[in-house]
Amino acid sequence: MIRKHKHNILPAFILLLFGILAIWWYSWEKPRRDANNESSLHIAAVDLFKAYSEDEKKANSLYLDKVIAVKGKIAELKENQQGQQLVLLSTSDPIFGVACTMKKKNPELKTGDTTTLKGFCSGFTSDVVIRECQVSQNP
Repeated sequence: MIRKHKHNILPAFILLLFGILAIWWYSWEKPRRDANNESSLHIAAVDLFKAYSEDEKKANSLYLDKVIAVKGKIAELKENQQGQQLVLLSTSDPIFGVACTMKKKNPELKTGDTTTLKGFCSGFTSDVVIRECQVSQNP
């Protein structure tokens, strides 16, 4: 009797392992969203930062995980820990702003220039965070 149960465990384990691998493969291979293929909300960096500074919950309801095109003056260009280009757009706050992680490095971006970057809003830390940004073709 005990041996019969042991033999039933192996097929169940194999089936479970197959299910886990199928879920992992699907999540790895599923199509990724591209900000350039979606319509966007247009907003100035100053206004976006103000919205998050005044009422983060309300701003999240309007912008979180949505594609937004943010227009502002480039205060700083640097690389993050993953080697991605990070563009900080200035706001009315002297220290914090809108931090845009670029999808691909863009050598044409220069400190002091005004630009519009389009990407996915990830919310608010000390900066408003926008990920997978690209220079918007429709500023």
